Amino acid sequence: MKKSFILILIVALAGSVYFFWSKRQAPPTPTPPVAQEKVHHWEYVSKYAVLRMSAPGDSAILFRGVDTLATWIKDFTSKYKYDGELDQKVFNAKLGDTIPLDEEAYDLFSFALKFREFSHGDIDVGIGNLLRAWKIGWDQESRVPTVAERKAFVKDLQTPFYSLDSIRKSMIILKPAHHFALGAFMEGNILNHMANQLEKAGAKSWLVEISGDFAYRGIKPNGEPWVLGVKDPANPDDLLAVARMQPDKHSFCTSGDYEQQFKDSKGKSHHHIIDPHTGESTVGKHSATVSTSIPWMNKNTLCTWFMILPFEDIKKVVAESNGQIETMLVLDSNRVWISPGLRNNIKMINPEYHVIE
Repeated sequence: MKKSFILILIVALAGSVYFFWSKRQAPPTPTPPVAQEKVHHWEYVSKYAVLRMSAPGDSAILFRGVDTLATWIKDFTSKYKYDGELDQKVFNAKLGDTIPLDEEAYDLFSFALKFREFSHGDIDVGIGNLLRAWKIGWDQESRVPTVAERKAFVKDLQTPFYSLDSIRKSMIILKPAHHFALGAFMEGNILNHMANQLEKAGAKSWLVEISGDFAYRGIKPNGEPWVLGVKDPANPDDLLAVARMQPDKHSFCTSGDYEQQFKDSKGKSHHHIIDPHTGESTVGKHSATVSTSIPWMNKNTLCTWFMILPFEDIKKVVAESNGQIETMLVLDSNRVWISPGLRNNIKMINPEYHVIE
């Protein structure tokens, strides 16, 4: 009798445990997947460049951000174009003349001086005269300036041709007869303007592009980072690598020797990025891709500077930036250098290139 009672008790306890465990192990009720926000896209093709914008969320956000962009781009590029009103005014000014600037122009030329100092004189908007001598990428036929011309331009670039009066918001001419060249600065400003428009419209994340250079914020609706391609400089229609955008950065730009090329009468190739120390096209690197988180930095200027700067100096700049600048360089002999903070975000596609330390 006692054994039977114990047996019944064990069976009852076992049943209770099984029932309790079964309830604990029952599969959870499936929940419907959360619908992801749609990413909306917008494109504007101008004479100056192709602009693209992408942002998730309500499409009205995107269109509120771009409804006036086309007009702004047209006015902005016309304002600083070669032989435009401001360019002619600066070129024809005499030594000591002052030229009033509106807030936008003052900020642009102010940043140009700041970056000139940051780059130790390597990037100077006064290079306009030298670029006009080469005429690379212009409607006119490109030419190779004489040795004497190049030497004169290089010497001239050792000091800026203007200073700024912060009280009167004006440019003071230190050296007359100078054309300015704001190409990289202008593209960076356009990226800034596009991003600011989206932010004002309420967008929380975005990706904006001008001619292959990007500014971005946040991540895609699926939680993944924005992913961009890096061109193969030997075959620009193909990709060399793909890059996952780092959330702590705000831009991703590339400069390369594969754009705006021409060959001289001897068959030598030249391109549009001119070394201010030689007066000739840069050598030793075929492309420089740069991502940065420096708040004040123009989003399209570092990659141009890195095409000019020697390789070892670039490594020093990156190291001293404490993670605020990362880069991928395509060097001679199919060598690629990727800064340590960027390596885990780059996937090489073309097997003909090899990554070096």
